[in-house]
Amino acid sequence: MNQDIWSIGLGTLAGIRLRVHMFLLLFATLTLYLCRSPEAEHLRAAESILSNTWIGVVGLCVLLVSVVLHELAHATVTLRLGGDVEEIVLWPLGGLGRTVRMPDPQAELVAASAGPMANLGICLLAAIALAAQGETDVASLMIPFQPNQIASGSSFLVVLKMAFWINWVLVLINAIAAFPFDGQRIVQSTIQTGWPHLDEDFAYSFTTRLGRVLGACLFVAGLFWFFAEPQNSTSIVPVWGPMMLLGIFVFFSARKDDFQHRVRNETDELFLGYDFSEGYTSLERSQVVTTHVDEPSTLASWIQKRREQQEERQREIEADEDGRVDEILTRVHENGFESLSADDRALLNRVSKRYQKRMTQ
Repeated sequence: MNQDIWSIGLGTLAGIRLRVHMFLLLFATLTLYLCRSPEAEHLRAAESILSNTWIGVVGLCVLLVSVVLHELAHATVTLRLGGDVEEIVLWPLGGLGRTVRMPDPQAELVAASAGPMANLGICLLAAIALAAQGETDVASLMIPFQPNQIASGSSFLVVLKMAFWINWVLVLINAIAAFPFDGQRIVQSTIQTGWPHLDEDFAYSFTTRLGRVLGACLFVAGLFWFFAEPQNSTSIVPVWGPMMLLGIFVFFSARKDDFQHRVRNETDELFLGYDFSEGYTSLERSQVVTTHVDEPSTLASWIQKRREQQEERQREIEADEDGRVDEILTRVHENGFESLSADDRALLNRVSKRYQKRMTQ
């Protein structure tokens, strides 16, 4: 999924593009809807719908701040270790920031762990504040899908409970070893650090397979919960729903990441041995493209016109991609292939195949 299409830009922060993903907006809308629903009455007994709406707004604000701090921790540590951060894309479960993977697995491990550690630090501060307020049952807030009495107490206590629970959930979810969660990078870099004789492809394949297994386990656990949960449950959102949805997302995200990794490897092999010193567009300087148009009938004329319009649009797309190739190759020359995003690699793959096809015609 193209992040630029499915996200909205908020500007730059310390030279890093900051964007909000569509999923965060959808999640916020769904949260407010559920808080205004009649089933939400049990959250704050004997209180108005406005109180439930207030809880939803506070929860969303705490989530947004927690996600921003999570991503800022990643970005800060990555930059300090000599890495690069292209952008930060905020979504409900953390971020989808584009970072250039560092060649040192130990540095990668530290950078990947920075986000969850920031959330864990917020949990610790919130727990200390709750204990200072006389709230001793902090352990009940560690239940990810059904925190106990999270909306009870004063407004300040509710904010502290929200801060603890939301950041704890972010820690747990980002421990999942599947894209786009931090657990994937943590497991990969741990394998490469502990077993340096194993190459990166092995670590990548291991995490993608592990991600599919974890996704399937979450789905099966949610399915089991579906049959085990009482039908008279008062939960606004039953536990099995988020669990099964998360399992589906993790499973197919791992599949997609495995596919993209194989495409990147094929692209690296495809470009091995090419000389790009004069730019990619120099390959077709001597090529001349000729077309032959038959005398069309009335119906054939319309079909031919539609075909020509499609071909014209395709040529415009190819011309735009050709214009971007030289800029991408400059970055490859300066920073290596690891500096390219998945979209850039896919573009190079398409253009390379297109030029090879033209040269064989």
